[in-house]
Amino acid sequence: MGVKRETLEGGNVLRALVAQFNNDRTEQNLFALLRCLRDSFIWIPCNAVISNEDAEQFLNAQKGDVIQSMNDIKMEPDILQNGDELFFPIFSNCEQMGEDYGGRFSKVEKHTFEAMNMAMARENVVGLVLDAFTQPFVIKKDLFEIIGKLPTNIDEE
Repeated sequence: MGVKRETLEGGNVLRALVAQFNNDRTEQNLFALLRCLRDSFIWIPCNAVISNEDAEQFLNAQKGDVIQSMNDIKMEPDILQNGDELFFPIFSNCEQMGEDYGGRFSKVEKHTFEAMNMAMARENVVGLVLDAFTQPFVIKKDLFEIIGKLPTNIDEE
């Protein structure tokens, strides 16, 4: 029996499964969490990186000016460090970032698979960390393939 995509919105189910796994670290609870993660959309904190030409244009703008960027704006994800390890942070919802941390970044909603691909592209990143500031759950890169092979739990009807 599947779940409706709307059930996973807001990250409540994902956070409940993390709490359940942290309280009872069974394989069954881990796979329930990974299956939910496999079907979830998460939030990624990013810095907007603009070209020097665009930055100059914004600095010289007067109140009321309409500015159009001349170059692409690149969204550069944040990276968190724990000891010697680097993690790509993801969040079940924007509130989990907290005001201090989340207020400094643009927030981009992506599917978990996209976050895994972004983490794989970073050479020194060892994995993802979900909700790093509240109830952290680390997903090392060796779990990415397992998550990718899990069947969806989404009921498309």
